[in-house]
Amino acid sequence: KSTSACFLFRGLHVLRATSSTQSIQTLSSAEAEFLVLVRGASIGLGAASMAADLGLKFGLALSTDSSAAQAVAKRRGVARIRHLHTPLLWLQAKVAAKEIKVHKTKGEDNPSDIATKSVDEKLLLKHMLRCRFVFMEGRSELAKKAALGLELAMANAASNGRAGKPQYFDLSPRVIDEPMDV
Repeated sequence: KSTSACFLFRGLHVLRATSSTQSIQTLSSAEAEFLVLVRGASIGLGAASMAADLGLKFGLALSTDSSAAQAVAKRRGVARIRHLHTPLLWLQAKVAAKEIKVHKTKGEDNPSDIATKSVDEKLLLKHMLRCRFVFMEGRSELAKKAALGLELAMANAASNGRAGKPQYFDLSPRVIDEPMDV
């Protein structure tokens, strides 16, 4: 199975970065790269939908270092790729309607490489700088507080005779009558 990675940018800011093995087994690299484009388009459309809920409108442009994946996205139908799942072809319709743009980027300019394969230190640092990722020493103060909070919760549960029993959160929707500051 192939490993795919998607980085969602808004300007210079990384909004989301994902890396995972593909759930669909592919028979060609073009097919595998096209699946990554479909996944990236899904993530991007989801982000655009959330932005629209906030009254913002964003376009979607996909970058790929695969000429084959770009070609599959820009044509209609499966053509010579015999094993492409037809439900994935919605991306072709979105590209044809100019709702999504697909463009080629150089492999060395593709930050997804740091999440899918071993890269040298120079390339890793280049992409980390582009994504505004930083190396930090030590342990986060927030992690320390979270660990302390977990220890306190476990101690309280033990003193109340609930040690080892699962704790559940009530996530049901509620109507709040008082105004909220946002």
